[in-house]
Amino acid sequence: MFTIEKHKEINSTNTRAKELAAAGKRNICVTADYQTGGRGRMGRQFFSPEGSGLYFSLLISPAVKGEDGALLTTFAAVCVAEVLEELTGGETAIKWVNDVYMNGKKICGILTEGSVDYETGKFAYAVIGIGINVGKTAFSEELSAIASDVERETGVKLDKDLLLNRLLERFEHMEEALRSGDFMEAYRKKCFVLGREVTVLRGTERFAAKVLDVNFRGELVVETEGNVITLSSGEVSVRM
Repeated sequence: MFTIEKHKEINSTNTRAKELAAAGKRNICVTADYQTGGRGRMGRQFFSPEGSGLYFSLLISPAVKGEDGALLTTFAAVCVAEVLEELTGGETAIKWVNDVYMNGKKICGILTEGSVDYETGKFAYAVIGIGINVGKTAFSEELSAIASDVERETGVKLDKDLLLNRLLERFEHMEEALRSGDFMEAYRKKCFVLGREVTVLRGTERFAAKVLDVNFRGELVVETEGNVITLSSGEVSVRM
């Protein structure tokens, strides 16, 4: 069971969760109505306006090795995608590794961070930060071209408390899911980059590739210039 710590306004739910981790806390869900410093992957800002989104971070101690950290993000993406479909009747898709889409636009981002014990190779703790654009969101012109919200895309006005509770119910079974790996089948079915030509961004590298698969560890398998490589980190872009 998760203890819920609610905030009206906070810099970042992930930052707060890591503070709690440093104090020895675990199994806590930090939520906020508004983030002044919400963060996405690759050091980007995550747009977190007041009143329109569900922003929360889960502080956990997952029984997985640090090298398998992508599984935490892929599991979270499947949870968000399936719960949104159950509550709205809409259709979702996933862009490796951490974004959930509806009708070709991003409606959710996930940022997983953590600390690994070097003796065991396992996570001392992990923080899974999830931001979902729930209600009608006032995006900038630039963001409106690539992002949207659940209400715009489905016509359904979700109760954020209900959405959070349904997601937490899924996360209660995370350890079992990580052991079985069954959720990866659902992830592959929803991952719209499979079989597509993409541009890979990895550190300072940028190259074209074709996506072949997402493996059992949540890593992306791509082919580039006749070579097959596995990506455990990085980002891909694809024309929608």
